[in-house]
Amino acid sequence: MLVAAAARHKTWRWARHVHGVQGSAAVARAIAENEQPEAQHLEREMTKVWRASRRRRRSGKVRAERDTATARIRAAVMEELRYRFEAFMVGGRPEEHRVLRDVLTDWDTFSSGREASEGELPLADAFHLALEPKPM
Repeated sequence: MLVAAAARHKTWRWARHVHGVQGSAAVARAIAENEQPEAQHLEREMTKVWRASRRRRRSGKVRAERDTATARIRAAVMEELRYRFEAFMVGGRPEEHRVLRDVLTDWDTFSSGREASEGELPLADAFHLALEPKPM
């Protein structure tokens, strides 16, 4: 049940990104078409991880990294970011590449040499600065 909920949420986020808020019928169709395959994919991936983990525990070869759910989630997010960034680099327009370059440059400036305070997100500040209308 949890796998199905995670698959539906992931599919919903993808469909909303592709079809936008205005395409609610298209979003519903995309979810209906892709939810089951996504759930099956997630279940297969989780089964692989669980089996490998069980084999390591039985053999006494427990890996130090990725032992916690948090570390596995972080690794999955990083992998997805790499995939999406590579797709963006290939498919993005030059204007979009320049905006992202500016965002990352500002992020580097905002986040270097200090800890972000509670509720502060240097990446959000960098996006805000890059997308803020410029005075004419």
